[in-house]
Amino acid sequence: MERTFFLLIFSLCILSAKEPDYIFWAKLNTKNLILNSSEFHLSRAMSINKNAKYEYICEINSNNIKDTYKALKLNKEQLLECINKAKIYDYTKSEKNIINTSTHLVVFPMYFKASMSIDGKILIFRRNDI
Repeated sequence: MERTFFLLIFSLCILSAKEPDYIFWAKLNTKNLILNSSEFHLSRAMSINKNAKYEYICEINSNNIKDTYKALKLNKEQLLECINKAKIYDYTKSEKNIINTSTHLVVFPMYFKASMSIDGKILIFRRNDI
């Protein structure tokens, strides 16, 4: 009896669960136009805002991976191309005949929802309220 009750509750939780929200942010540093360091961070959001509104921004190839989170982690560069909220710091230093440049790109955290389409692509929807 307890098992069937547990299985009923568990199946209702799975059926009512929605795709989780994700958070993505990144840092890229270049020195003399050569990539020096890069950090890409992707995590599941701890809470879901049920009243949030989403807008479509892009789609990413999933490379035939069924798990959305794993496919997003493998395609972080494509995800970076979808985002247009970033801050760029550019520094130039010149001494005699030598010019050194360094550029720092900081991508602000973006909340988004990802869902798998029928043709194997991941559709990205950005949350508007943040």
